Amino acid sequence: MIICVYTSLSIFIRAFNVHLIQKLHWTDTYLSTLSGSYVLMGSILIIIISGLLTDRLGTHKMLITIMIIISCYMLVFNSLSALWRNVSVSSVGLLIYYLFDPSFSVAAMPMLMFICRKGIEGSQFTTYMSLVNFCDVAGAYLSGYALLWLSAPIIGSLCGIAILGALLYLYLIRDTHPVRL
Repeated sequence: MIICVYTSLSIFIRAFNVHLIQKLHWTDTYLSTLSGSYVLMGSILIIIISGLLTDRLGTHKMLITIMIIISCYMLVFNSLSALWRNVSVSSVGLLIYYLFDPSFSVAAMPMLMFICRKGIEGSQFTTYMSLVNFCDVAGAYLSGYALLWLSAPIIGSLCGIAILGALLYLYLIRDTHPVRL
């Protein structure tokens, strides 16, 4: 489930960035500035807020909530792709997207730490972090491959559907594999 979300996030943002540069003729400098400095300021704030919400709601509820928000964002934002020509719409969509990774990580990391076994938790958690990094690499590869046949809005919508599928799976196994955090 966590791998699905991280990979979907990576696939979508790579496809969206390529779309902004190649189809909407954004400069790479503008895209880098927007997704760099402004996102950094917002990320620090969102990490603090997400941490407080995770403490209040609990890891499992926060993880599910963030997954629902991310999938809804991907489905709605990609269905409005005709509006991406408006720089303000694309910029806001990009900035909102970049708040998802830190908020999802704040909810996912305690879940990953919870399933670590005593005595090997350091190496096990390092493996989980490596898998998260691998999701980013896999997402870059898969988005490049998918862009050969599909448009960025279709790719983004499919990523939203994949996250909804992960949520459905969690719902279906909720009684057989209860999570207690």
